[in-house]
Amino acid sequence: MKESSRARWQPSLACILCVLGFKEALVPAHADARRGAGDPIGFRLDDCTIQCNLSAEGRVDAQSVGRSLKTKGVAATKPLSSPWCRSADTARLLDLSAVEIEPAFATASVMV
Repeated sequence: MKESSRARWQPSLACILCVLGFKEALVPAHADARRGAGDPIGFRLDDCTIQCNLSAEGRVDAQSVGRSLKTKGVAATKPLSSPWCRSADTARLLDLSAVEIEPAFATASVMV
């Protein structure tokens, strides 16, 4: 994600986390998605078959990061994810705990 894009959503995300009562959060971006594939016009968040999803490499990377976090003793008490399929898949593949979809998040998965 470009720095300018990150700067736009971080304050909103921080506000949402505070309102939800979280004091600490790990906020990863989704893992690698299919290169050159964007979400098509008219896509729906409830239909993963027409969204840009994780690449095979992205799926492996998410699992690897999850194993590394577990090895370092990082625990997620309440994993939240945006409704985007690639973000939810990344959160699930980290395998830290059951993932809950949080519609308020539009651009990131959040592990709390």
